[in-house]
Parts: sequence; C-alpha cells; structure tokens
Amino acid sequence: MLTFLRCAPRLSALFCLLALAACGRTEQAAAPPRAPPVTITALVWAPDWPQEMHQVAAAFSRAHPDIKVDLQFMIGNSVEENLKPKVAANQLPDLVSVNPNAYAAGLADQGMLVDVGHSAAWDNMLEVLKPDWTSREKKRFGVAGGVAATLIYYNKALFRQAGVERLPANFDEFLALCERLKRAGITPLMFDAGFPNMLGNGPFSFGFANNVAAGRRAGARR
Repeated sequence: MLTFLRCAPRLSALFCLLALAACGRTEQAAAPPRAPPVTITALVWAPDWPQEMHQVAAAFSRAHPDIKVDLQFMIGNSVEENLKPKVAANQLPDLVSVNPNAYAAGLADQGMLVDVGHSAAWDNMLEVLKPDWTSREKKRFGVAGGVAATLIYYNKALFRQAGVERLPANFDEFLALCERLKRAGITPLMFDAGFPNMLGNGPFSFGFANNVAAGRRAGARR
C-alpha cells in the first residue's frame, strides 16, 4: 500500500501524458479539408491541331492535379481579331496565344500581359527568338511554341539573271539577296492568298525548322 501511494503521483502524471498524446494523435489524424482545384482559362490559336492542345492541357493537369485547364479555341482570321474585344472589355483569359508583333508588345507595356522572363520556358527558348518577344520597355511578353520556316519557291532563271550563285544560309543573307534582286528589277518576294494556314507554314516547315535548322544551330554551339 505504501508502495502504491508513493507511485500514485507518478502514475497520475503518466496517465495525463498518455491522455495528451492520445489527443495529439486524434488531431493529427484529422486531415484538413482539401481545397477545390484552381481553374485557369486558356484561349489558344490552334485551328489545325486542337487535339494536340487537349493533350497538352491534360498532361498539365496530370502533373498538377490541383489545377484544371478550361481550354478555349480562337476562331476567325487572326489572333488579334480574338483579343481586341476582350482587351476592350478587360476580360483577357489567364493564358492567351499572342504573336510577336507590335500589338502584343503594346499590351505588355500597358501591363495587360505578364512578364514571363523569369520562367523556365523563357530560359529554354532559343536566344535568337527572345528579341522578338521583348517589348520596347523590355517586357518579355511571350514564349515561342517552336520555330517554323516558311517554304519559299524560287525561280532559278531569275536568280541567274540577277547573278545569284549561292542560296542564303541565314536570315541576314536572305535580306541581302532580296536587296540584290530588287536592284536587278526583280520583285524579291510574293505571298499568295493562302492565309491562315498554307502548306508553307505547315507541318513540313515546322519539321524542317525544328529538326534541321535548330539542330544545326545547337550543333554549332557544341
């Protein structure tokens, strides 16, 4: 009996500790309620490859289960035609397709497009493309989805007439060739009415630019 009384204070303290520990386990087991997924809206220009865009959105959602993508597609003749009414109503989606032109750059300088210069996508873009996506106020307003080279057919007889012996190997040489043709009285370049998606701006040119032109540039850097 004496032994029990001597131990009683210790037993009481032990029971209190066990009770507190049990309470702690109960609180830890109750997981906080899961927040509903965040939805981002994406308005994209993809008249020829909507299925691929759905696959990209689905892959993103799999990698980020807490984010849902509401994918919408632009219609009509141009990206700008879709953006202008939304800009006027201040209802731009979270993610939009833009072109590397003065209109999009102006939106960036007005604060309507986020500067993406600190993103991994910007870092992974070819350096030669970055100036096209940088506004006058140095806002980096977009990321190229890839590179494409428009197919250009040329008249060998007219080239011989202008004294052209070698085809251009880069854009600077292409511009110089155009000037040379102009001096010879020849119109250097003509676009047909095949907008928005002519063969020259389609799968072949995309594949050529990415698998040949970009590959050679990467090889030169190595």
